Amino acid sequence: MASLHDRHLALVSFSGLRVREQELLEIGITLPGLEKRKAAVAALPALGLLTLAGRMPAGWTCSYHEVDKWDQSIADQIAAEGPTLVAVSALTASIREAYGFCDALRSRRISTAIGGLHVTACPSEALRHADAVVVGDGEAI
Repeated sequence: MASLHDRHLALVSFSGLRVREQELLEIGITLPGLEKRKAAVAALPALGLLTLAGRMPAGWTCSYHEVDKWDQSIADQIAAEGPTLVAVSALTASIREAYGFCDALRSRRISTAIGGLHVTACPSEALRHADAVVVGDGEAI
């Protein structure tokens, strides 16, 4: 847990795929090989967040969390770290989960920043759930 004098960045990746296979089957679409692809994508780390971790200045600590579905225990775990900021990255498929997570942290007065492809396309929507929105590549910003 970070002390009051430490600066800590918690990096949270919501990269899991949400497949609504039943809905697709009902309209006649099948997705052969999707489960293998889903597993392969889920195994990839969020390189943008890891790049940010590597670029943090001296005096900062970082933690990295991959989240498929959030619940209060995950919010509790991250809050216990005493983060200065929680940076969240999400795909469109996981944006609802990410927004709920950011809302939960903000209710605890923990600052959040969110980025990713969906956020870049819909920054006004994202700003309703986070203190800051990163549009474009977070590494450069």
